Amino acid sequence: MKFKKFASLALAGVMTASLAVPAFASETEITGTYTAPDIAVEVTPSAAAFINPLGLDIEVATGVTVSGRQIISAPMTIKNQSAMDLQVDASMTATINEGSDMRFVGTTTGGAGSTKTAFAYLQATQAKDLTGADAAVDATAIGTAYAAWDATAYSASTDLLVNSAMATSKANLVVVRAANVTGGTFTAYKPGSVALVRLAGDCVASPTAGSWTETKTEAGKTTGDGFTINVAYTFKPATVTKYDVTFDQTGGTGGEAASVDVQKAAEGDAVTVTVTNMGGSVKATVTVEDAEGNAIATAPANGEITAPNGTATFTMPAGAVTVTATFA
Repeated sequence: MKFKKFASLALAGVMTASLAVPAFASETEITGTYTAPDIAVEVTPSAAAFINPLGLDIEVATGVTVSGRQIISAPMTIKNQSAMDLQVDASMTATINEGSDMRFVGTTTGGAGSTKTAFAYLQATQAKDLTGADAAVDATAIGTAYAAWDATAYSASTDLLVNSAMATSKANLVVVRAANVTGGTFTAYKPGSVALVRLAGDCVASPTAGSWTETKTEAGKTTGDGFTINVAYTFKPATVTKYDVTFDQTGGTGGEAASVDVQKAAEGDAVTVTVTNMGGSVKATVTVEDAEGNAIATAPANGEITAPNGTATFTMPAGAVTVTATFA
């Protein structure tokens, strides 16, 4: 019994010694850094606006004539040359020419009234046809897109109202989509990378308490009816809902291949299906369906591709799609 007791005591001593051995220690240093996002945007630095009480045909830019607009500006643009979608917020100040008795009001004039009042607002819209290299989005292309932009009534949810008595602002005036950027360098605008901007509105056509006075600038001084508006834009990454693009390839003799250029796309995006290495007697048919099985239109209209290396495109709807390329 004494021997066993000694053994127990000895064992306890060993355990105590083991527990007393110092634990191995080390450490990790974590360093946080911030890299500013590369946001590159070009905006029109200045533009003319026109008070056109009678709504006559008026040339707002070279080769660009509009009709029936009482307040209208020359075309302006916001060009996103960044690799990210951007939300555009805007703030505005407005001043009326010294000595002019015209005024801005907060509701439409309907073209009638006793005093020289104007109702004006800033509008913006994605110009999805303005794509390609910067040189391709020139004054002619912008003018064509601007002329095709139909007149729309003021919307408090999307437009920025002009007020000469105080500054005004609008969050999310428009979203400009990401451009093609390769190796950090802008290469081309995608559909929606460019937004058109205009000043629009109406005014009293024939004030009963006076008449509109022509704007003149002499000796550096501007007189007559007119105004100056300053718009400041701010940009931040935009949240754009994107939907799944599921792709499948069927049929063929083994050498053909097909692919889709994106796995997710937002409503209105152009999606491209590319086929390669088709033999002379082989053709590909591209079909696109939404989640309910409804067909989505393609270009070419029948979805058929006969060139050895060809493409088909479609416009993304507001929901997921399944794309199938069938070789036969």
